Amino acid sequence: HAAGNYVSLDLRLKPQGSGASDDYDYASILNRVLPADIRILAVSRAASDFDVSCSCLYRIYRYYFPISGEDLGKMHEASKLFLGEHDFRNFSKTDSELDECPCQKVLYAGTRRTLYNEIGEITIACTDFLRHQMRCMAAVLQLVGRGLEEPSVIMELLDVEKYPRKPIYDLVDESGLVLFDCSFHDVSFSPAAWASEASETDLYGTPGHHVVGGESLCRAACTNPLGCLQEASDSFCQMRSQALRMAAVHSSLISAVERENARLCRTASVQGTRTKYTPLLRRAVETQTSKGKNVATAWQIAATLAANKEDAEKLEAKRRRKGDISKSDI
Repeated sequence: HAAGNYVSLDLRLKPQGSGASDDYDYASILNRVLPADIRILAVSRAASDFDVSCSCLYRIYRYYFPISGEDLGKMHEASKLFLGEHDFRNFSKTDSELDECPCQKVLYAGTRRTLYNEIGEITIACTDFLRHQMRCMAAVLQLVGRGLEEPSVIMELLDVEKYPRKPIYDLVDESGLVLFDCSFHDVSFSPAAWASEASETDLYGTPGHHVVGGESLCRAACTNPLGCLQEASDSFCQMRSQALRMAAVHSSLISAVERENARLCRTASVQGTRTKYTPLLRRAVETQTSKGKNVATAWQIAATLAANKEDAEKLEAKRRRKGDISKSDI
């Protein structure tokens, strides 16, 4: 999802002398044909060399998740460890085909409770993001919030000399990810250049309406900006109402399953099994094939978790008995 995305296009101007403005009202024109969940809020001329990717000063991402026992205060303090310039290869998708620099500078990182105290929000402002970087950072922060990892694991994973390869862990679900806003030079409705004294309050307004660097920036949209914004607001309010109704339906279904589960537990000795958690720094690392895909065999994982040489020798013997070693290995 994106609350503040930007695109650059080459568009026609009005014929000379046709009116006071040489620009068509492209925001209104395009909004008439776009789906309800895509709205153009502002249009502005840009320099001929403007590139929406390369000209970006920084991006702000947010990740939303339902709170289920996480310690948000601990997550907020842990997120501060991301601040500054670091090598984020252990917080991104490993891909040998990518030539992007793994070093990025995090300008802001924080976690807070929002939306009726049931939803958590992770906010990261960074000069650029590697592939899946935000989802990886959110995943590790949630592990910290659940007490499965200590905050120090973030500094450990940022130390790429000590841990040159990313351990295997699951990304957070993509449905909670939002590109909140982007900053550009000479784009009147984008946030200003980052100021070192910027506070948390500066980041919690609406997209394109931040007070970053001391300047209030509002979106100047179409011919009828208030009507354009009201139409977008009404559309998204309808979608939110629909989502809340669906959430109520899902809660009802969960309640029915939990009642049945409780009944079975009363009538039989049913005990659930809980998967043992393996700390990140003891997990197998991601490796790469020639196509750049992440792979790790079950034997690699088992070997990584072997506590001592004797365990490793037992694993090797088991592999030989099962014929899992090719001739080249021997």
